[in-house]
This record gives sequence, C-alpha cells and structure tokens, in this order.
Amino acid sequence: MKVRHNRKRGVVLIWVTLTIMVLVALVGLVVDTGYALFAQQRLQVAADASALAGAQFVRRDVEDARARAAGIALSNRAANKEVVLNLNSENDVDGDIVVGHFQRATEDEEAVFTPGYDNMNAVKVVARRTQDHVNGAVPLTFGRIVGVSEVNVQSSAIAMIGGGTGGGLIALNCDPEVDAIYVEGSPILDVQGGAVISNGQIQIGGSAVVDAPAGFWSMGGMHSPGNSEADITGEHHYLEDCVSDPLAFLQDVTPYYGEDLGMIDTSGAQADFPPGYYSEGLRIGAGDDVTLDPGIYILGGEGLQLRGQSNLHAEGVMFYIVDGGSLYLGGNATVHMTPLQDGSSPFNGVTVYQTTDAQATMIGTSGNTIEGTLYFPHAELELSGEGDGFGNQVIANKFHISGTGTKTIAYEGDEEAVGNRIFIVR
Repeated sequence: MKVRHNRKRGVVLIWVTLTIMVLVALVGLVVDTGYALFAQQRLQVAADASALAGAQFVRRDVEDARARAAGIALSNRAANKEVVLNLNSENDVDGDIVVGHFQRATEDEEAVFTPGYDNMNAVKVVARRTQDHVNGAVPLTFGRIVGVSEVNVQSSAIAMIGGGTGGGLIALNCDPEVDAIYVEGSPILDVQGGAVISNGQIQIGGSAVVDAPAGFWSMGGMHSPGNSEADITGEHHYLEDCVSDPLAFLQDVTPYYGEDLGMIDTSGAQADFPPGYYSEGLRIGAGDDVTLDPGIYILGGEGLQLRGQSNLHAEGVMFYIVDGGSLYLGGNATVHMTPLQDGSSPFNGVTVYQTTDAQATMIGTSGNTIEGTLYFPHAELELSGEGDGFGNQVIANKFHISGTGTKTIAYEGDEEAVGNRIFIVR
C-alpha cells in the first residue's frame, strides 16, 4: 500500500511541475507580448510626432525637415531606449525618414505616397527596434526559455502638409489705416483660385474690374471712392488680426553667392548668361535678346532692369535682388519667366524675391508670360501697363495697381483658409 501511495504522489508531483512550467510559459508569453506591443505603441507615437514635425518644414528645407523629425524622435523612448532615426539623406524608399508626395484617395484611385523631390508635401517615418538598427531589437525576458531572446518591432506614419496661403495676392503691410492694396484707372485684375488678402485697407476706384471669386480678406476694410465705377466680384471678409507672411522662412535662408560676376550688361548683343552673383545687377536695354540659364541670379546694384523693346527668356530661374536693388520690367519688353525648379531648395517655385524696400515695378505687355511666386516682403509693387500673366502668386508689402488690360494672377492653390494644415494621413 505504501508503494502505491508513493507512486501516486510522484505522478501528482510530475503533473504539478508540468502545469507550473506551462503556466510560467503562458505568463511569460503574455508578459513578453505585452512588452513588445507597448514598445510598438511607443514607436508609433514617435513616428507620428516625427512625421508631423518633418511635414511642417518639408516644403521649405528638406534637410531641416529630416533634422526636425529625428530630433522629435529622440524625445521618445521605446523598450528603455531613445528612438533613433537615420536621416536617410539619399531618400532611400526603405529609410527611416522619406520625403515625397502624398496623393489622397479619389473616387477612382487609392491614396499613394511617392518618394522623391517633386512637389513634396509629405514625410514618411519608420521608427524601428530591429536587429539591423542602431538600438537593436526589443529584448524578451521569458522568450529566452524557448530560445527567443528578442523580437523585431517597428511602426510607421505618413504626415502631409495641405492647403496653402489661400491668397493669390497678399499685401503684408500691417496698418489698418493704410491702403495696402490701391487700385485705380481701368485695369482688369483677375485673381484666379485664391483670395485677395490685405492686412491694411483695400481701395478700388476708377473703372477697375476686380474679379476674386475666392473673396477679399482685410483687417482695414474695403472701400471705393464716391465717384468710382468699379466692378467688383467676390465677398469681403474682415480679418481679426494681421496675416503673417507665409514665406517669412525665406528671410532666414541665403543662397550661395560665389564669385562676384559684376554686371550683366547685354549691350545690344544676343547672349546667354550663367546663374551666379552679379553685384551690379542685370540691365537689359532696347533691342536686346537675352536668355538666362536655369538657376539663381543674385542681383545687387540696380537689381533687375528691363527697358525698351527687348526680350528676356528666363526658364527655371529665380532673381534674388539684394543691396538696394529693385525690379523694373518696363517699356515694350517681352518677358518669359518660369520659377526655380529645384525640389531640394527652399526657393523652389519662386521667380522673383526682392529683399529690399525699393519700389518694384512691373509694366506688363501682351507678350509677357510670368509664372511662379513673386515676393516683395518689404517693398511696394506697382502693377501697370496693358499686360497679362503676373505670376501664380504675388506677395508684397503694398500694391499700386493701375493701367489698362487684364492682369491675371493664376493662383494654383484651391484653399480659401489662410495658412497650412499638417495632419497624419497613414
């Protein structure tokens, strides 16, 4: 009887031991799984925050966007280590930080993220704790019992910047008593796709025709003289405060000057000129036919002066006007300008950036085709003449608009709200 009893006790002991081992394994599995899921959750938080930080600056400066995304990641921890992102300056599609374009879903097509530097509006971030990454995989406590010491975990997010300034024509002068936009004579001002925004007042007189279907926004109000015969299309809205300069970030960026090339003085000859620093500016006289190579032209001295019956061809170009210079496009000149096309440059899409407060003048003719953003944050810009095609967006401290003919500003955005929106899309 004692032998049988001892045998039963031995069998029970074996079963108890096996049961405890199974329970320990199950508990260990739950603990390790929970730890890995928690690490993945923390990686997701880091990826979301980093993608949002990068998207905010991706249109301005790609490398700054990468740095900001990586910096935000470091303020997060996953599995007891800081979240580290490789900058991925090569923009490899499998990298930690990838810039590109996000196309939202339509009725006919699914949403898609395309890595690259064309029309950048999004940043993809992959936050990792994997064997081949700097911080390694997530270590397990109980998995070692069955020979699994770590597990690979990662999370990803894509954030995009949407909307835009909303303004095809923006006057920055923040004095509600000043006519920041003054229209007289008989011009036709056609602002397509974007609003007319003025921090000061808007005065429209004469027999001007002003067409802004997206509306007028001002802090100082909009009015016309008593004898005005102006024809105005678009609803007026009051701003509670001054709209900030949507391109103010460009004032903190300086292009590379390089060797001083003096002045471009065409002297009646047909010529091609390379981009670079011209401390005395660019002067094009009557009869000149000038073609400029793509790139940034830094113009001091006189700035950009185009007079008489001349021709200027400048495709993929930005004129960066400094040192007291100004823009003057006048006479019967024929001008063809398209903006800088460099997705890695903060100046991408800008055709003219005058940093000075000297008055700028554009006297258009029917032969003008000017595309891109025209930016005069400290200067008054005069738009006159009979011309058409005054860029896709024009920003100045103040505007004086006169003359005859149609002046079209073909804004490419379709958002009426002022400012950009940044949000997670995937």
